[in-house]
Amino acid sequence: ISDERLLLIIEAMRERVSFVKEFIYNCKYFYERPTEYDEKTVKKRWKEDSPKFLKALAERFEKLENPTKEDFEHTLKSLAEELEVGLGKLIHPARLAVSGTGAGPGLFDVLFILGKEEVLERIKIALEKLPN
Repeated sequence: ISDERLLLIIEAMRERVSFVKEFIYNCKYFYERPTEYDEKTVKKRWKEDSPKFLKALAERFEKLENPTKEDFEHTLKSLAEELEVGLGKLIHPARLAVSGTGAGPGLFDVLFILGKEEVLERIKIALEKLPN
């Protein structure tokens, strides 16, 4: 992992950790793809329309060139507006797909730190593994 990426992780997690080891254990999703998804979060946040919304979001992310945190945010908010749904309909499934959990630093920080290609791959995997 690059020093630059590590500094971004530290900044994103700073308020969420008390001990150095928590920079590893509390945010494994920055270092490896989720192999499973938190059951409580799936039950609470993964709805019948989540796959459809997540696919649409992935299509939008695919078009981004070297996206910044703000690019991810703008894209998600624009799509929610177009679909006439609340941000949560996109944010919660996206967080679950990329991190396997329902908590953590801001989603747009996570997306930026992971990078477009990794985000797209994680969404693809989640769409295969999570209920349709």
